[in-house]
Amino acid sequence: MSLEDCYGVCGGDLAAVRGRLLDDARITKYLNFFLQDDTYANLGTSLESGDLATAFRMAHTLKGTSMELGLVQLSQDAAALCEALRPDDAGVPKNLEAAPELKQKVDDDYLLVQAGIALI
Repeated sequence: MSLEDCYGVCGGDLAAVRGRLLDDARITKYLNFFLQDDTYANLGTSLESGDLATAFRMAHTLKGTSMELGLVQLSQDAAALCEALRPDDAGVPKNLEAAPELKQKVDDDYLLVQAGIALI
């Protein structure tokens, strides 16, 4: 299989990533690193435990990492979750009620990314 197949499955922008990382071997390397990273797992754990400050940081990190790798749908949904968890001036998340639904979208996206990377 190919990177084209991978990015087709997970809703990504391979052309943009090629513009940044320049080389398919490098892209593949970083996609595999992405799956080894514990940010996604820590996001789930911190939400389950009620550690909203960590959950916000993990959503923010996941947003940025997935954006750099051209994982567009995951990045967009992680950004929405990040904004829901972003603390206001009093330290209260802006839209905690939306977090479960947004987290489910991130979960679904992450599964697609895993499936896409498995095609490489």
